[in-house]
Amino acid sequence: MIVKAVRLTVLALAGILISFSLPAAAQTPATLADYWSGNAQWDFVRKWTTATVGDKLANTSSRIKVVNGNWYLFQREFSGGQCAVGGANAPWKLGIRVYKSTNQGETWAAAPELSVQPLAGSDFSCEATDGDAVYDAANNKWRILFQCLNDAGIWQGCYAERSGADPMGAFDYTSAARSRAVITQGSLWRQICDTRSDVCFGKNVVDEGTFNIFRQDASGYFWVSFHGFDGKYGYRGIAKTTDFKTWIAGNPAYGVPVDATLSARDGANWRESWSGGTIGPGNGSMLEEGGYSYELTEFTDRNLACTDNQRWDQGLFRTSNIAGNQWSQLPQGNPIVYSSLALENGKPRICNLAYGDIFRDTSVTPNVIYLKFGRESGDPQYSGNYLYRLNKSGNVLKNGNLWMADATGWQRLPSGAGTPNLSVYRYPDMSPDGTQFLATNCGSFTAPCTPGSSFFQDVDASAYAGRSFRFGGKFATAGGNGGTPSLVVFQLDANFAVLRSDTVALPLPDATYRPFSSAPIQIMANTKTLRYQFYHAANGITYFAANMYLNLE
Repeated sequence: MIVKAVRLTVLALAGILISFSLPAAAQTPATLADYWSGNAQWDFVRKWTTATVGDKLANTSSRIKVVNGNWYLFQREFSGGQCAVGGANAPWKLGIRVYKSTNQGETWAAAPELSVQPLAGSDFSCEATDGDAVYDAANNKWRILFQCLNDAGIWQGCYAERSGADPMGAFDYTSAARSRAVITQGSLWRQICDTRSDVCFGKNVVDEGTFNIFRQDASGYFWVSFHGFDGKYGYRGIAKTTDFKTWIAGNPAYGVPVDATLSARDGANWRESWSGGTIGPGNGSMLEEGGYSYELTEFTDRNLACTDNQRWDQGLFRTSNIAGNQWSQLPQGNPIVYSSLALENGKPRICNLAYGDIFRDTSVTPNVIYLKFGRESGDPQYSGNYLYRLNKSGNVLKNGNLWMADATGWQRLPSGAGTPNLSVYRYPDMSPDGTQFLATNCGSFTAPCTPGSSFFQDVDASAYAGRSFRFGGKFATAGGNGGTPSLVVFQLDANFAVLRSDTVALPLPDATYRPFSSAPIQIMANTKTLRYQFYHAANGITYFAANMYLNLE
């Protein structure tokens, strides 16, 4: 671990610049199959924060739908006033507004009114929120299925629609046919949890919500995933409908799974220090590709509400047979996105990872897949929605971008006395892309670093002779002038003798992350190992590293 004095310095640096992202021209879109096989990564594109777009657009409860090249963001939005349920602790009234972007989220325009808002006397008299929308091209209408809360405090599923290809405006939700729930509390889960072998059998699973409409098939069925809660544990399930009134669930003869698709047991072995074990999934987002259904799902360890000292991460699953209900986890291990552990007022910010959403932009060839999620923060520069693009990767460093949220793959030199400190932090405000970063230091202001103080990773290059590579990353220093540390790649033979070394100098004058990259370098015929190595330059200075790579070309 980084020594205590340095940790305090790290925590104080809340203003580190995080604007760097790779230019789109330098990226090759990847498939989810590429990611599953370890040949792709999520690259930061941009963020929408309260400081840049205001509280409304930066609200983390949202989904993006792409139609005819336009991005539509369906966003939770305050409707004004408090609900009639809950007394002094009554929740705020919530509705849904749509924002439109014609430039992949660089700028947004909002509809002049809420698309759906609380309606007195309806089943969404208190809240209409946390749903999903789909454009039904065959019938030229938008359909939205959302969680609804009435004045009795009951969560159900409600529905609204809007004719035409443009969702920017009010949906039909005020008619008598639209004012009542289309999914009554627990009605889908009672169909799913009705067999003794079901993981949720005997549990009173209710609160169908965080709906995701992930498929519209040739038979006219809309396929929907959703969460449920039994008072302690969360679940994900799948049902289908043709009219958003009559639902089929819990019956594999109709293609839907007999049981909950995901439960607490599916997060038990994640790369996370759960407090007493995970209580299961909440929100989910599905995308289909190449005969597989993929789901990005959040898991937590306390409950499905924002709670102090809660871990709340997101992982990826897939299945080739939804009815068979055999879901596999990402082979490299879950999670793929981590909640923040940065302290605000002595504890981590609640819900500092929320509402993951994966979606595809089909208006470009090849298609581009994106990941969006929300981060909460006391700093308006960082509180909001973060967008990432799935790109092919030639990075042969294990955990080079620190997506595993630990130091897996990295070693330190020298060993024993004088070993430098090295830690990976889940402090998204202090990273260049809203994820993790590595902090390292050696020595002190009065004692020198041990010669050769560094951290490194060895890569087996025996099959890469004759190929070229580039190496680099993003680096900063914890205040003050960090001097000029260096980044070196050594080409080593079978006996670990140096055949060649290439160095990139890293002038780091302050806490701003800066990208550094080498020119292309050819791998020699006798090279068996490539060693990527960072050397400290100054005593008592903490360096930050992120997005490190050694890319084969």
